[in-house]
Amino acid sequence: MPNERKNIDLRALARAYSASHEGFMVTGKAQNIILINKAFTAITGYSEEECYGRDCHFLNGSHTDLEIIKQVDEGFHNVTPFFGEIRFRRKDGSYFWAALSINPLFDEAGNIKAMVWLINDVSKRKDLEKQLKALAFTDSLTQLFTRRVLEDRLGQVILKSSRNKQYGALFFIDLDHFKRINDIFGHKAGDIRLKDVAKRLKECVREEDTVARVGGDEFVILINELNPDISIAKQGVIKVAEKIVEQLSTKSCLKDPSPKSCQLDDISQCQCSASVGVVLFSGKDRSVAQLLDQADQEMYRAKKAGGNRYLLIEADTASNEKSSGITPLDTNKKTET
Repeated sequence: MPNERKNIDLRALARAYSASHEGFMVTGKAQNIILINKAFTAITGYSEEECYGRDCHFLNGSHTDLEIIKQVDEGFHNVTPFFGEIRFRRKDGSYFWAALSINPLFDEAGNIKAMVWLINDVSKRKDLEKQLKALAFTDSLTQLFTRRVLEDRLGQVILKSSRNKQYGALFFIDLDHFKRINDIFGHKAGDIRLKDVAKRLKECVREEDTVARVGGDEFVILINELNPDISIAKQGVIKVAEKIVEQLSTKSCLKDPSPKSCQLDDISQCQCSASVGVVLFSGKDRSVAQLLDQADQEMYRAKKAGGNRYLLIEADTASNEKSSGITPLDTNKKTET
């Protein structure tokens, strides 16, 4: 080992990287470790004594991408540089993301003597990227999907529906008098109600269905693969629509996120029912925007009719004459959670 260090004069490299914040490692032709710096120890937890002579693969773990490992090994065998990101394992067993650069080191005769590794811990950046990605796909308050996810899935369902002839349904839901809750009890109470609504909506549909929050108090549900028979599909949609209207007209406590009997003097003011527009479709010449617009229009018609109801229309209906719905539920019925 000392002779190998002398032959390739690693001391100059060691001095250059001694104060660097980048992890620095030199490996020999057999991928054994010859030299590291203090930053490498700080990042990985391994000391000089624990690293010297050791095969560099000990940094790999069960969560390390096998394809990236293969690319690194190919770089060794072909004596070519590698640049990329890889998930390494620290001494304590935890994992970190590393921006990795590996370059060959040649002697004066042009023969390969070693490979020089530079390692930067980019775990914080990767975590931030993950959080930003989650924000793009998941609503931070309700943990429901966002409009972006909904539109993507709706596009897929339209294509699939046109092939398998199965009907799908789109529910556009807007809470009635939600502003009153914010005005009377404050936005914290409004947030509690929105989270409660999200929970109730998910309970109204199957796990494979899509529930999204697309606005302040607007929600959309996408149900696919109902049935190729329109009458059977419509029966299924009506059951879901009735369940949604009933669930969202039920009183809920705004003092605490956990369900319990409300202790406010005027329980009715905690309540905000919903107007629901439903479109039944089978992938016939309807775009994502058109279906959303149709469901939105039906929702507004339900709201103008007094709210606390749903209206259902078939997507290929030329006019709204075939639209149907239910009368308002008895909101004085004592139902508490």
